[in-house]
Amino acid sequence: MSWLADAISPASAASFLYITFTVDLQTRPYSDFVIPSLQLRQSTKALHMPSERTNLGPLTTRWKYPDRCTVPVTACSNCDNGWIAQTCGDNDSNSQGVLDDPECWPPRSKSMSHSNALNGWGFYSPAFDCPQGYTAACHATGTDASFNFQFSINDRETVKGCCPTGYACAGGGTNAQTCTSTAFRGSLQVASCSDRKTVLNSLSLPFVVSVTTSGETTVQTIDALTFYAPMFQLNHHEKDITLSTTGSQQTQTTASSTSTAESSTDGSSSGGLSTGAQAGIGAGVGVAGLMILGAAFYLWRRRKRATPASELAAPEEQKKSPTTPAGYSPAPQYAPVELDAASTRHEMS
Repeated sequence: MSWLADAISPASAASFLYITFTVDLQTRPYSDFVIPSLQLRQSTKALHMPSERTNLGPLTTRWKYPDRCTVPVTACSNCDNGWIAQTCGDNDSNSQGVLDDPECWPPRSKSMSHSNALNGWGFYSPAFDCPQGYTAACHATGTDASFNFQFSINDRETVKGCCPTGYACAGGGTNAQTCTSTAFRGSLQVASCSDRKTVLNSLSLPFVVSVTTSGETTVQTIDALTFYAPMFQLNHHEKDITLSTTGSQQTQTTASSTSTAESSTDGSSSGGLSTGAQAGIGAGVGVAGLMILGAAFYLWRRRKRATPASELAAPEEQKKSPTTPAGYSPAPQYAPVELDAASTRHEMS
């Protein structure tokens, strides 16, 4: 569990858990990328023969794997393949001693020992949702399957193969099931095992490696890396969905009935007035309000009639005032005056 923590700090771990490289899914013959740890199975298992059914238990919650499970472990210094969800151990089936990390698998109802890398442990049932960071990459319903799953499928049983996002379901002559993805360019952090210890390396695709064979050293270019990840096989029957749905509906119905009963009990046990009494009080208050409004209107009418006529009538002069522009007062009105015919005429000096 602590193999990655011993090699790097938490801060540095976060820097490469989300690798910025372009991943292009490519379907290739499985024999092109035979995982060394799976070679032992080729002599003991027939081609496409399902493995014995091993139920690891139910998976009813969205499980989240530890961050270290995303770090790929390369098969060798000059190999073009590697695995994720692994730890370093004493596995003799590959040169690195890579083993499955149990912490990178969802919880199980039975204990499982360390296995050869991606050798297949079993299936989860009943199980419905892929773990966080995983998506359903292949499916099967009874005999109708888009993928040849490692563990046999019963009639009316629905199966999904969960792979990390960006990976595709893979399988082949080794009879194991896994997920695969190929990186063609970009930079990434990888791990390798040396004497059961973890060594971290930085790679940029493509990269050049030196290979020594029979005393002769040659240089070769690695232009792609193929990674394999554990596939989580989730199985369930129709009855699992029915029972789950029925149980949920019963719970909702019971809760609704209980809520209604509590509401009725609260209303009947309270010491307040009955509904009829409350309605009568409301009607009485409304009538009283109308009476008050009527009295106020009567007093207002009576006062209006008692007002003197002089206060209500406008002066005759005001009624005949000519209209003037706003802001100006009307000119004063004078009675016409006749001029005296004998008036003396004066000249202005």
